[in-house]
Amino acid sequence: MTTVNVQGWGIVEVGTDIDADFLVNECRRTSIPALSDCQPNAFRMSIEVQQRWGGIAPRALLGCEFIPSKGTSTELEVGVSSFGMLDAGGERTCPSRLWKFPFTAGLPTDLAEAVMSGLTRTLAIRLRPGTLRIDRAGFDVVNSADPVFASAASLLIVAVAAQANGTNPVAAVRMTMETWRREKEDPQRS
Repeated sequence: MTTVNVQGWGIVEVGTDIDADFLVNECRRTSIPALSDCQPNAFRMSIEVQQRWGGIAPRALLGCEFIPSKGTSTELEVGVSSFGMLDAGGERTCPSRLWKFPFTAGLPTDLAEAVMSGLTRTLAIRLRPGTLRIDRAGFDVVNSADPVFASAASLLIVAVAAQANGTNPVAAVRMTMETWRREKEDPQRS
């Protein structure tokens, strides 16, 4: 695990796996065009996000596996829990590396569209052919919402693309966060 801290945006923990597996009740799918047919090895990637917006601290936890295959597209699969955010009282928890309180393990239906939106937000990010499967997640009923999960998913796909293309995922995440911080400070630049 490596921590990326960008003043004015937040902290992100980039890793290879997390203890946040959950029972997938349904799976949302879409395809995006892939880069040339290259066969990297299968791997896991995880992202924990802790943003800073004044006194508010939105946070999210996502993990995936990338399984290469032949073809011209990348399949994106988002596993969804059987419960909503407000129905998660008795569900299993998983640790947070950036905050003192644990997450509830799972991806509630309330946040699934935000994750899919974050994965497909930047069509300039292209992966190798295969399947990117979100099968690990954690949320906080108080401090999790669509925007932080969309950001976490965007950072996750940036890290996966870097790893699959043989470049440094941590550097790619840092560069993306720096760009977002500059856009937040000066909206005219975006």
